[in-house]
Amino acid sequence: MALKEKITRWYTTEREKLRPMSPLKRVQYIFTYYKSWMLGFLAAVVLAALLGEAALNRTRETVLQGFMINDSWMLFPAKVMEQEFGERMQLTGKQQLLFDDALYIDMGGNANEYTEASNARVLATVTTAELDVIISTEEVKQYYDGNLPMKDLAQILPPKAQQVLADQMIYTTDDKGETICTGIDMTASKFIAGIGADTDPAIKDVYVLFAPRNGPHEQALAEFICYCFDLPCE
Repeated sequence: MALKEKITRWYTTEREKLRPMSPLKRVQYIFTYYKSWMLGFLAAVVLAALLGEAALNRTRETVLQGFMINDSWMLFPAKVMEQEFGERMQLTGKQQLLFDDALYIDMGGNANEYTEASNARVLATVTTAELDVIISTEEVKQYYDGNLPMKDLAQILPPKAQQVLADQMIYTTDDKGETICTGIDMTASKFIAGIGADTDPAIKDVYVLFAPRNGPHEQALAEFICYCFDLPCE
């Protein structure tokens, strides 16, 4: 039997089954007998969308890539930052920002699978020299201090920005024994002090911006830091 005939016969049979049923019974029947088909179709649609997005991303120039880790208070919304910073940078249709605020690393040993997946993504993008910046808690920053060589942020910021952010700069000793600025306290940024979150007693975490040493987009990173504090980058 040809495929067309099989489909026609199947359609006729199912239509006759559904005809005497009430609308509710029809929905129940379709869901019961075709649930796996619907789930498979939905999975195929999602996969196609992801593959399409990945293909589109490969055709665009990435201006900056960053992760917001353990942002439990949703202080650093990736989509808002992409839109605002993209406008500040006057990006073209062939350029993109890649920010992700869904990563979570539990330093207490819970949520192991999610923590491992998030950490693996960080390490993978650092290994391939794709990750420019991370915003996370002091605790996470201290963890990566011992695992990732850090960029000296004082070296990439213009003098005026360095002067304004002097009190926010966090200095540590790098793997060469030199004292460098490996982080910037985000408490005074537009995303915390700018919305009054710095006075919220419920928010006890201190968030810090830091950057892997091999991040490729230093000029855009400097501009991003200035954007976070509403500063000109000149």
